[in-house]
Amino acid sequence: QSTLLVFLGLFPLLNALADFGSTGLTRYFLRRGLTRWSTGQAICDALSGIAVFFLLGFAAITWLHYVRLGGTLPLMNLPGLFQGLNSDPGAYVWLAILLGTTLLPTLAHLVLGLFTILISYPFAIRQFVFRRLHNGHQSMIEARLGAVLFATLVAASVWMAIVPLGWLIFYADHGLVINATIAVFTWYAGAIGAI
Repeated sequence: QSTLLVFLGLFPLLNALADFGSTGLTRYFLRRGLTRWSTGQAICDALSGIAVFFLLGFAAITWLHYVRLGGTLPLMNLPGLFQGLNSDPGAYVWLAILLGTTLLPTLAHLVLGLFTILISYPFAIRQFVFRRLHNGHQSMIEARLGAVLFATLVAASVWMAIVPLGWLIFYADHGLVINATIAVFTWYAGAIGAI
């Protein structure tokens, strides 16, 4: 019963709030990027997305520690969860996905920023693609070439965001980012007496 409450009640509620906040911040920084240094806004969005990610984890740990069923039973065995996370993090992919969805708006902002860089610099690429698209009404070959080049730039911006980030998170220095993330959450759980 407590597991059902956690997975169908607590996690979706906290995740919805975190997703709402993360999406709002991304929209805010996207608007600011129209009139200010867009790369700086993307960096601010990335940092705020990471902050929301950790706040979501802290909120879940706090709730699971302090809210008790029937006044005595914890909703989840936090010491067992952290022991498992530290010994076999791969078994907790579901938790990474649950928390990671909060960063999706920030990832979308990063993709958009990379696309802007790819379509703008160097100038020759932008002009070449623009001419193909602009002259598309005169030649079907020009139109198709322009569409293919534009789609290639969009796809490249997506993969340029996902592949390096995936490598950094899961493989760099034997999972340094994942281990550091688990260490931060373990430290917080210990600080509030949850483990």
